[in-house]
Amino acid sequence: MGAKGLKIPAGTRPAGVVRACVAATCLVCASAASAADVTTGNTGSDAAPLDGAGAPLAPAAPGGHPNNFFTYGADVGIGYSDNITETQTDKRSDEMLGIGVQLAGLDQSARFQGAMLGDLEHVNYLQGTYSPEVIGNFAGYATYALIPDYLRWIAQDNFGQGVIDPFATQTPGNLENINTLTTGPTLTMSLGALTLLNLSARYTRVSYQTSPLDSNDYGAALSLTHLLSARSRFSINVQDERYEYTDPVNPSYDDREAFARYDIQGARTRITVDGGYDQIHGNELDSNGALARLTVSRTMALDSVVSLSAGRDTSNSSTFLAQNQSVSGLGLGATSGRQTATPFVNEYESLGWNFIRHRTTVTLSLAHYLQLYDGQSNLDQTMSSAQVRVTRVVYPGWTVGVFGDYTKVSFAQPLLIGNGNYNEEHGGFTVKWQMARKLALTFEYDHYNRDSDQETFTYSENRVWVRMTYGTASPNGLAGGGSVDASSLNVGNSDPFSIPTPSR
Repeated sequence: MGAKGLKIPAGTRPAGVVRACVAATCLVCASAASAADVTTGNTGSDAAPLDGAGAPLAPAAPGGHPNNFFTYGADVGIGYSDNITETQTDKRSDEMLGIGVQLAGLDQSARFQGAMLGDLEHVNYLQGTYSPEVIGNFAGYATYALIPDYLRWIAQDNFGQGVIDPFATQTPGNLENINTLTTGPTLTMSLGALTLLNLSARYTRVSYQTSPLDSNDYGAALSLTHLLSARSRFSINVQDERYEYTDPVNPSYDDREAFARYDIQGARTRITVDGGYDQIHGNELDSNGALARLTVSRTMALDSVVSLSAGRDTSNSSTFLAQNQSVSGLGLGATSGRQTATPFVNEYESLGWNFIRHRTTVTLSLAHYLQLYDGQSNLDQTMSSAQVRVTRVVYPGWTVGVFGDYTKVSFAQPLLIGNGNYNEEHGGFTVKWQMARKLALTFEYDHYNRDSDQETFTYSENRVWVRMTYGTASPNGLAGGGSVDASSLNVGNSDPFSIPTPSR
């Protein structure tokens, strides 16, 4: 559990400890009828191949796309916790043996496009406090052009953990694995030099380890995209998804969206705006409302990027996992909040800043989510988080990192014994000694403090880890130039009809 996992939505593993991810990607380079995304309306022109933003693609290097990369890491470590059960009284210590794997990469070629990112670890509790477990997060996608310029097949997977009891602490006994796999075809037809029609079909399998929330989801979408210029486009999108739960206690429903999208990318700024209408319809569910989404990314300087996202749309527990991975990054932490079969209105805002230099990396992020359940306001919940990561190569072969996180979770309905609202702080530092080009020794210290309305779940804990790591990651991240997260590779995509485009 590398630092046990940050108690923030889809938490991020502390800097300085090698993180994990696997990747494979490829941009589809095409002419007027190429590279169409059913919701983003990726298009090309007769003049030059374009990327997902409608901008000309850089020519591929002889060995593949110039942005392709692959890094990996593996580690084995011994850890100690002075309060492994995370209780206020009767604290119990335990030692841990952890074996982790980390992979990150990007691969782009003429017909294949994909990216994967993950951090997974097997933890064995040496005194038997808990059973051995695998923790961590994974997100990835791939798309292959079966018929170049016309037909592509996509696959996307998101894996992570959620909490069974949202009021309780994130101990191993209160966590469950969640996996969402989406696949299906997208057909692109040219309606002129600058206009494309996209038709898509998707199947999604959602699997929960414990909760009775497994489902088989089916969807279809239509998108009409017009290229306004080499760097901007406008699209009209209509999509319908059917969520069918395997447990008959959970009512199935349809999620229907109709919206317009405007996307523009300049030399340093990219802006995407969605506006439209969202409807939930089922035997026991019937609600509708406005849909609005905004994403902005601005390169302030060569080494500094600011990103902003905000919106209001309909979501559910499984798709919220993917959104958190995209906003908060991937690590060993679990997604906070309750897991339900009921859809909710998701109002969110996030702000992030990444500063990356050869010796220094700084990452700051803020996120706020308000989940509103129509007709079931007792389920409403609010989640806010802030995190900071700083790493610095202080001497050749030596890297020091410091990190801090704050999380606040509030629930609408009080319990019989009081409310379950809580605040949690987490902080610590890492020291890494690069003994050889691929071999390193890492020391990590973490302190956790949680203040809950339920006294039972108020606690403090200290953890230390000593790890031996092996891999090709640089001191400042797996990609060789700073921490890799889901947003940098666009792998945490929560729209099953959208084929993300790597932004590196």
